Amino acid sequence: MRPVPGGAALAIFSLVACLPQLQAQGQPVVPSIQPSLRPEVALLREQGRKYAEAFNARDSKALSDQWTQGAELTEMDAVIRGHDGVMAFIAKSWKKYPESQMKIEVDQVRLLGATTARVSGVIRLHESKSPQSKWFTSRFESLRVNENGVWRIASSSVVPVPDASLSDLAWLVGSWQAKDAATGGTVNAQFEKALGDSLLLVRMTAQIPGSKAVESMQIIQADPEAGFLRCWVFDSTGARAEGAWENDGTTFNAVLFGVAGGANRGRQTRSVQLFTPVGTNGFIWQPVEREVEGGQLPDQSPLHFKRVP
Repeated sequence: MRPVPGGAALAIFSLVACLPQLQAQGQPVVPSIQPSLRPEVALLREQGRKYAEAFNARDSKALSDQWTQGAELTEMDAVIRGHDGVMAFIAKSWKKYPESQMKIEVDQVRLLGATTARVSGVIRLHESKSPQSKWFTSRFESLRVNENGVWRIASSSVVPVPDASLSDLAWLVGSWQAKDAATGGTVNAQFEKALGDSLLLVRMTAQIPGSKAVESMQIIQADPEAGFLRCWVFDSTGARAEGAWENDGTTFNAVLFGVAGGANRGRQTRSVQLFTPVGTNGFIWQPVEREVEGGQLPDQSPLHFKRVP
């Protein structure tokens, strides 16, 4: 990983929205994705929406058209190979749960070439249409290929996400500080419970010597129906974002979508913020998979936070 010039404008949607300013001064305007590729990204996102619609309507024909003939689906430890095998697996699921409903939220579309793309996101599934029915959450990553103008799934893996609780982030409560030796910059962070412990409130301030401090605020709340932690982020440059926290067993990941502030005000961005605990008094923070207007940016260098007594 390496520092990113002009980082102040590139990753302001992080939990610590201002941290990129520790790595470089100034706010250059970030180039966006090539205009010729934008329709393909939109089509790939639309395919995700159509997949959920076809699943919920039990439209076998439409769902069948989503998969290639040599498709492969991995669900936990089960691997289903071939188009007919995948469709048989889905039909069996419909028979077992005749009222099951699906929602798909596409996090990222990454074009690998003119006819291949990597798509990832979240699947929400519940067993019936009842309002009391619990939603089950899984993450998916798919490889889609363009066959005669149709983006179909060549392979897809689905991994369940455990239900999240605000207590999962209890280890973060308190005061933290990170320093960047390259710039002399400092970030101070305060995590505290609020509103009867129903929220986690995060306040952060980043300061480079000789520059104006940047402040950010994040609100984190558990969504029991969805089974994950929702978050909303705002900072003093005018940036804002929202997203969700997940835990893969080792690292806590915050997937954020929002709108930039500063010189890139109003431009759509996405990033994944990694929080890796280091003992009981430290964690490493790093933003990866960063995008501005669909254009991909390099991963940012990690910062090491230490607990302040």
